[in-house]
Amino acid sequence: KKILTTDLILGLPDDTLQFKIQSDASVDGIGAVLLQITPNDDRPLAYMSKKLTKTQTNWSTIEQECYAIIQAIDKWDKYLR
Repeated sequence: KKILTTDLILGLPDDTLQFKIQSDASVDGIGAVLLQITPNDDRPLAYMSKKLTKTQTNWSTIEQECYAIIQAIDKWDKYLR
């Protein structure tokens, strides 16, 4: 959660390094960050957030968390291949 809430400068993608996603869901929305794994730290490259619909707010926590992961993978699939 610290990475999602810290004000950082975004990095540029480096295809020679690995990428990872961290995501989270709350009662009314989802969020995720695309990170580049570097020798010193994980550098944020992009953020996303989305408000949940009324129906989605009734989903279980696990369903909301999975939805956040799916949305992030759909958005950043070109980096994760």
